Amino acid sequence: MRAKLSFVLMSAIGEATTSAVARAVADTTTSSVARAVAGTVPWHERLDRSIGKSKKDRGANFVQIATVDRLGAPHCRTVVMRGFEAAAGEGGDVLRMVTDTRSDKICELIARPECELVWWFGKSSEQYRISGRMELVADDPMLLRSFTAEALAAAAPAPEQREALMAARKQQWGNLSDQSREQWFMPTPGKPVGEEPVGNVPAGGRDVESGKVVEPPESFALLLLRPRRVDYLCLSGNLRQIDLRSPECDWTGVIVVG
Repeated sequence: MRAKLSFVLMSAIGEATTSAVARAVADTTTSSVARAVAGTVPWHERLDRSIGKSKKDRGANFVQIATVDRLGAPHCRTVVMRGFEAAAGEGGDVLRMVTDTRSDKICELIARPECELVWWFGKSSEQYRISGRMELVADDPMLLRSFTAEALAAAAPAPEQREALMAARKQQWGNLSDQSREQWFMPTPGKPVGEEPVGNVPAGGRDVESGKVVEPPESFALLLLRPRRVDYLCLSGNLRQIDLRSPECDWTGVIVVG
């Protein structure tokens, strides 16, 4: 079960607000507050609905991740959302993506694991800004050449979750398309073309003889975003809601001016 969310009303009355709703906000009784926040739901329930409405839309699972490097410069890129990772705990609220450990974002996330993700659903005109801590599930010994063991440990999930998450990593590798798996056998991302030789790229990431998916390469990693703040905006309904996660793992939602 996902964490139970409780909701508090913040004044969000604009010029277009009807006098009836204004009176409901002014009334501090529980029933009046309940009427005023009718339609407010937990962020993950809204997200499930948004995903359901957009299942057939190409690109609806593309999200943007914003990070900051050591010098404070911002960086943003589009990645594919792969779903939610139950093995990471937190009631299944942890978002899962994949990456190449040779990419620039790894340096940024290990230095500063706090980041924000933006998920836009064009069909329903809904935007989710999900911020929190990004964790890296990897098995790449090359990382130890660039980062200290302490830095890597700080960017990794809790030790007691590692075994289950490494299994999830392997499963996610198998779930990728053949074309996607081939990318992890290509030269280092961001390097000039021709600077590194193209090695042996198994077609579809599969064994030539058996046709089975090969083991994930060391550079293949899971990215897990543990949400701490969710800023939801529905442009068609002029509704904005901010959800915050407490240290006790409870979520509190607030209706705010859009």
